[in-house]
Amino acid sequence: MEKFYLTGTDISPEISLEQNGNLILKGTSIPENSEEVYRPVLAWLRNYASHPSPITTLEVQLDYFNTSSSKFLLEILRIIKQIQDSNKTVSIKWYYYSDDPDMMESGQDFMDILELNMEMIAIPEDN
Repeated sequence: MEKFYLTGTDISPEISLEQNGNLILKGTSIPENSEEVYRPVLAWLRNYASHPSPITTLEVQLDYFNTSSSKFLLEILRIIKQIQDSNKTVSIKWYYYSDDPDMMESGQDFMDILELNMEMIAIPEDN
């Protein structure tokens, strides 16, 4: 399985997905067509989930995402939960700026909806 990499832009996130279980979403996610951005990501993740690494680490380092992106983030997290439910080790790290309570709450909402454990990591304001 090939590594999946999408270069980030002003409106879409950098996405790096590796067979070794290192998964990263970073930046801003406000694309006009979220499905175009996330459809290949979901396809890769579904394929990965059928034969995941013993350890999967998802790092979500988004500074902002729109409503249409949140639908795809929820689906990404559902796939990660399936991996976790198959008795694999899963670590999810949700980064947010300490002065951005909305991003912190978004991570907590995803945790509550999916009954996932996520490490909430505050990034100091001066970074």
